[in-house]
Amino acid sequence: MELVRFGNLGYPSFKKNTRRLLLPRVSAITDTRMQKCEFDLTSAAMSDTSHGERDSQADVGSMTMRTNKQVQAFKRTLDIAVGLVGTTLYVVAYPILALLIKLESKGPALYRQTRVGLDTRNTLGRLGDSRRVTDVGGRPFTIAKFRTMRSDAEKNGPQLFNKGGDPRVTRIGAFLRSSHLDELPQFWSVLKGDMSFIGPRPERPHFTVKYFREIPLYRERTRHVKPGITGLSQIVLGYDDSLDSVARKTHFDLAYRSSMISLSAWLRMEMWICFNTLRYLVQRGPLTEAKVANALAELTPETLAKPRMAMVRHRGRLHPTMVLAQSRPISSTPAPVPAPKASAVANFFTIDVECWFHAHNLGIPRSAWDGSKTRVVENVHRILELLAAHNAKATFFVLGYVADRFPEVVRMIDIAGHEIGTHGHSHELVTAMSPYQFEKDLDKSLNSLARFTSQKVVGHRASNFSIVESTLWALEIMARYGIQYDSSIFPVKRKRYGIPDYPNRMPHVIELGGGKSIREIPMSIAEVGGKALPIAGGGYLRLYPHAATDLYIKSQNRQGRSAMLYFHPWELDTDQQRVSAGVLESFQHYVNLDTTAWKLDRLLGDHRFTSVKENLESESVKAMLAVNPVNARFARPVPTVSGAEISRPSLPILTSPEGLLAA
Repeated sequence: MELVRFGNLGYPSFKKNTRRLLLPRVSAITDTRMQKCEFDLTSAAMSDTSHGERDSQADVGSMTMRTNKQVQAFKRTLDIAVGLVGTTLYVVAYPILALLIKLESKGPALYRQTRVGLDTRNTLGRLGDSRRVTDVGGRPFTIAKFRTMRSDAEKNGPQLFNKGGDPRVTRIGAFLRSSHLDELPQFWSVLKGDMSFIGPRPERPHFTVKYFREIPLYRERTRHVKPGITGLSQIVLGYDDSLDSVARKTHFDLAYRSSMISLSAWLRMEMWICFNTLRYLVQRGPLTEAKVANALAELTPETLAKPRMAMVRHRGRLHPTMVLAQSRPISSTPAPVPAPKASAVANFFTIDVECWFHAHNLGIPRSAWDGSKTRVVENVHRILELLAAHNAKATFFVLGYVADRFPEVVRMIDIAGHEIGTHGHSHELVTAMSPYQFEKDLDKSLNSLARFTSQKVVGHRASNFSIVESTLWALEIMARYGIQYDSSIFPVKRKRYGIPDYPNRMPHVIELGGGKSIREIPMSIAEVGGKALPIAGGGYLRLYPHAATDLYIKSQNRQGRSAMLYFHPWELDTDQQRVSAGVLESFQHYVNLDTTAWKLDRLLGDHRFTSVKENLESESVKAMLAVNPVNARFARPVPTVSGAEISRPSLPILTSPEGLLAA
């Protein structure tokens, strides 16, 4: 393990201090201790200070991992074989492609650029050292490719990122790019030894210097590794389109480099990349990060564990970056593993992912949402860190509005391995919508989530638990859209929600008729003096003493039952924007915000928690689902005269083994 220090590390409350953090030799961030930190690179990245002044803010220690000698020998042999085949194809194709290029635009058929290659230094050195001022992080070499742009494409300077529909690209150039035939001349560089067939993308020198300052461990990607024509990062993320994509690519490059400490791990990685490079060429599209993350966990078990997220601060904003963590440190001291919980019963851990201004108590108009500041990204990242520290899983019911505006939130949750459910799209109460409006809102939310996750969304939670007696018709619409369970019913009467006489307070099946059904996981209720009180979530979690919630969960688990815990990301944010609301509404929203984090930490440490989807497969919950089903007979909605909308149905009737509950 090596020591790497960055200035201004830690949560906002610790920003005045400089934190020293342990990083592995072969990847970006290791165990859950590292997850409690963020990289603050604003000053180092964007300042106009000299190199020496920048180094006083961010010093990087040496990282001494070397490639296995057997891997080096096998890799060079593979490069020679591939280089010979590729160079032959290049020589054969050159006359035809060169003619087509020159017929469309003036200039040479090939263009040449200086790129940064292998870095063989044992130490990184300081950028401020006068002897290393021209250091670009590797040995420069000249690369050749078939020209795909006009010959004057960079007369106004180089373009940092690839933009879709670039007018500088010629028609034959677009074809060469899409088929990747423009890469053929690079096989000569592979044969000469400047490049490898597989490796990190070769970058231009002036860009590498920029990335040194802005991306943690960017310099490490080519240390003892030659750049390649294809590679893990290229087939996952394709062309660079932003600084965030370059940062994410860096961690994939580090994952590839980490596999090279072992011959067997490298062979598995090499074959996987070769196979998926062919798939990439045929399908002409990169893999999803989630699929690659799962594959990597199996691909290199000796060195890598499941990916996690790090937050990179750039220009004053935090951006999530995927980190490929190490499963076991190189040192002999094993990483600490959370002790298993005593209870055999797992509880439901759920988060309603929305912004503070979505809370109905505050009454913020929709017209003010887009202009309101929110830290939902940072708050979700804190939750993921907390769950990782306790080796727990959760279900995140994500609002479609959040997914559209902050897609990185969905990506973080997905890559961290947690379940994603829908919280609707507009955060409108179901009681304020017609069936047509609800169906439209549900469909929109599912489409928003599908853009950023490969998961099939099977869970739903209504805004403000607004599945009540008058809106049970919504369950049938959910089932039509593939929703397998709902978690919106509160078996207690409150101002905006609740069904006080609901016949089943445990996870159960609701029969919808026609052979259809949906599973319902109600919110937790405690019996106190013959009265039902909501507990274990949201404002109730903040209002009640920790001991009350803890005792309730223990009592449920002793009876073999699972408790339901829920809260919102904004409930971790003590510095959120304050607005004037009614006395009761302000109390409900702001009471004990400073207690949420430590209460969650203690509950996760003392009890077992998992996602709804995973817990539904446990034996204890399956036993509950097998008894006391609830039947629902829905009155069918009737179209209005205009046909534009569907009127709300009449109130349904629920039947249970205990009798009838007439709405």
